[in-house]
Amino acid sequence: MRNSFLTTCCTLIFLGTLAAHAVIGDTGNASPAGETIDVETIVHASPADVWRALTTNEGMQEFLTPATKIELRIGGPYEIYFAPDGPEGERGSEDCVVLSYIPHEMLSFNWNAPPHLPNAREQHTWVVIRMEPNGDGTRVHLVHLGWDDMKQRFPEHSEEWDEAKEYFEMAWAYVLNALVQRFKQGPRWDDHGEMRW
Repeated sequence: MRNSFLTTCCTLIFLGTLAAHAVIGDTGNASPAGETIDVETIVHASPADVWRALTTNEGMQEFLTPATKIELRIGGPYEIYFAPDGPEGERGSEDCVVLSYIPHEMLSFNWNAPPHLPNAREQHTWVVIRMEPNGDGTRVHLVHLGWDDMKQRFPEHSEEWDEAKEYFEMAWAYVLNALVQRFKQGPRWDDHGEMRW
């Protein structure tokens, strides 16, 4: 009960902060909500199955990459290694953490840019994924925020932030498509580590 209450409080504080930050600029003046990446899909699986895929090492390793470090707790690592054999600091989402969650409904975490964008990689943006039942499946809605904030804080790297945003517009579409395929075709890798799809 206590953990559920703390999780809910942290989630509400985090989402409230994001909403306020998106609407009120540093000067306190009202401003447009700002740039976001907004991707949505329908997955033919229950919210519980989608939740497992996104919040456990086993689930993530069934559809995206065979190397992860995920601990579902506030401040727990949310690290997905796209280049697990790469040098330290260039393997994937190293140093990213879970910010908040509501089981089977919402997950948020901070996120870094890919290694080829070193200035942007030093900072973190935020990702919020919401899940809701949709017929016999689950609607998955991913929003990636923080672009305007980073460009304002680091104007000397504005072009790099634009490149990072463009990169993730494609990357998140790929991730959600892989999630869909996981439940259409089964796990991506077989028992011998061979890619099936």
